[in-house]
Amino acid sequence: MPTMRAPALPVSVEQRFELTRMAGSGQLPHRLVIQASALLMAADGEATEQIAQICEVHPDTVRRWRARFARCGLDGMGVAAQSQAPLPVQSDATLLQAAVLRGDVREIRNLVDAGLLAGTDDSPSKAQLLAARSYAHILTSDFVAAYDDARTGLEMDCQRSLFLALAAWSSGMGGLERGGSDTATVESVVATILGHSDAEFLSDRWPAALTAEAAMSVGRLDLAETVARRVWLGSGTNDPPEAVFAGQTLVRALLFQGRLDEADALAPQVEQASQRHGLLALQLVVRGSLAYLDALRGRDSLVRSAAASIDALAAQCPPSYLVAGAMVLAAYALATAQHAQLAADVLLRGAGGPQLPNIQLVDRAYGYELLVTAELSLGDLMAARQWGDMAAALTGLPREGMAAAAIGRIRARLAVADGEVVAGAVLADQAAVIALGNAGHLDETRARLLAGSALLGDADDTWPARLALSSARDQATLLGATSLAVLARRDLRSIGLRLIGVPQAPMTAREREVAELLLTGASNIRIAATLTVSPRTVQSHVARVLKALDLSSRAEVPHVLHPDGEVLHADGHRGSTVWLCLTPRQRQVADLVSRGYTNDGAARTLHVSTKTIEKHLGDIYRRLEIDSRTALAARWSG
Repeated sequence: MPTMRAPALPVSVEQRFELTRMAGSGQLPHRLVIQASALLMAADGEATEQIAQICEVHPDTVRRWRARFARCGLDGMGVAAQSQAPLPVQSDATLLQAAVLRGDVREIRNLVDAGLLAGTDDSPSKAQLLAARSYAHILTSDFVAAYDDARTGLEMDCQRSLFLALAAWSSGMGGLERGGSDTATVESVVATILGHSDAEFLSDRWPAALTAEAAMSVGRLDLAETVARRVWLGSGTNDPPEAVFAGQTLVRALLFQGRLDEADALAPQVEQASQRHGLLALQLVVRGSLAYLDALRGRDSLVRSAAASIDALAAQCPPSYLVAGAMVLAAYALATAQHAQLAADVLLRGAGGPQLPNIQLVDRAYGYELLVTAELSLGDLMAARQWGDMAAALTGLPREGMAAAAIGRIRARLAVADGEVVAGAVLADQAAVIALGNAGHLDETRARLLAGSALLGDADDTWPARLALSSARDQATLLGATSLAVLARRDLRSIGLRLIGVPQAPMTAREREVAELLLTGASNIRIAATLTVSPRTVQSHVARVLKALDLSSRAEVPHVLHPDGEVLHADGHRGSTVWLCLTPRQRQVADLVSRGYTNDGAARTLHVSTKTIEKHLGDIYRRLEIDSRTALAARWSG
């Protein structure tokens, strides 16, 4: 079917001459140059849609230009158009909002330039234009310009919440240029947003959504989750665009905390909402998150096809930070699925080259870790060191933040490659502690796995490797990160050991008694006599215990014995079997408290209430027959 064309725009010889001069000008505002070019094509009878595609603007913008020229001629352009200044701002408001939602940086800038050229004195309109330009700067990773526009907007005392959010976001993302990611500013804005009443929050959902992303930019996953969840849940069933934006932030916050089940359940909802609104860039980010989830779940066969679909979808989107972020997520997925070189290629393409300029500062640290790992997989230590040097040169990273943990893992990998395995393990352990302090359970698990793998070569004493690897394996199992658990099991088997894992289901008190006796090597008859039950009952209990502890048969039980004869348990402790009486959650609480965490700190890390922590501690004290935190620390470390 042929394309329907509007009639050729009537243009006089004098008007065509002036439009040609404007279209070829190198000094006029870009918006006017594009407008003149579009009108010349309209005069030649080109279809509106074709003009819009060539000029990279919306077809409605071309229609508006045609109508204005037909009505006002050249007086509707340039300096003469300033007399009609409220008109362009009001007529472009809807288009500007649509461009912001699409992440169409070129269209945002065109509309903003036209509005500012009009010179309106209307403060709300000026604020809208300035906020849109600040957002566009963030999408192009020009964080300094974004921050400057946000600060200018704050001086207008109009839409203050929006400009606070933009200032916090650009400051957090642009630590490299500003000399430090402003975590304090982000935390302050989060506190302000969360202090709003429900009515105030309802009118400030866009600032709240951007504030959640600001918290992500400095690695405060807990704050990002809290704010994003309030926007997502408080927006009703219609899922407006700001809720979709917050939803993709919430998916990533849950994912990087290692709360894979929750992220897996939420992501399809957010993707469907982004499709309904035509928010392709946000849909792309969610799809990248789902690819990473597939990789962590061990669904490697899906990862490469998912990465290819993300690449294809990215080609349909205007280039922006959101598109780059989606490709980085695809790279993480490929790296997790052991496609290191393909992951490196996708990362460099999406992030804009070796300096990774298209992504935020925190993500650059993660990106360099991926590149170091890829080079080490090829045995190219020199190239790995070069990427490591670029990571070390990053300045402005939040201290003790998630990016600092990534830098620590890079240093650990390079130390191990240099043969300094103990130093590498220590660096990995330090990175694990930093990650745990930021609720980054997934990163903590990676670091524990790295520490254990580093120590595998010590043939004289495999105990440290066993401890770290069993900890990584147990945590990965709890998180549902199958791919990481598989790596830990592989390394454990390489030293001839298969540790008892964290129970896959809670054991009853009687089953725990059977497990303790089973670990001593007792036969079913001896266990039956000790517990005064029938051998058949013992047989049933043993079957359930072996299943819960991830052992295929009791023949594997001798392999859980340490060479010196002490019993090695699921949590990596030797000696007393008393630790087997604790549930996985109680072990987590015991570990945190023994390392000095307050009840509130442990609650925040494990995403439970303080009262829940207090209850767990009470149960732990009773089961271990102790009565203080000091005693717990002594027993745990011993």
